[in-house]
Amino acid sequence: KATKVGWLYFDILFSGNRLNGSPFKVLVVDPSRCSVSVNDPSLAKFLVVKKEATFAITGETISVRVLMKCPSREHELSLLPQGKDLYFSKYTPSEVGHHAVVVTCSGEHVRGSPLNFAVLNPSM
Repeated sequence: KATKVGWLYFDILFSGNRLNGSPFKVLVVDPSRCSVSVNDPSLAKFLVVKKEATFAITGETISVRVLMKCPSREHELSLLPQGKDLYFSKYTPSEVGHHAVVVTCSGEHVRGSPLNFAVLNPSM
């Protein structure tokens, strides 16, 4: 079991001979070092149709996946670098209903994920 975050190298030997590709390089990450939050406090629980929302993701993001779950489908969101260990993801909702921003690191939810929102259309 890895005890430190970072690159881990290991050799695999068979009958005293190194396996092809050995030493292997694996990145060890700690999902507890990542988090997600709403960048604009006015969007704490509600988003508006056709109005862009920005989400902040902090921490190690090498194996981070950001997914927007909408009533009719899911969208993978990009990470936009903002500085050391800070990234933004942006999304403009196109439909009313429940939405969730799901952020995972190595398959595990990060702190603050999922972020749940109601998307409203003020013109209705």
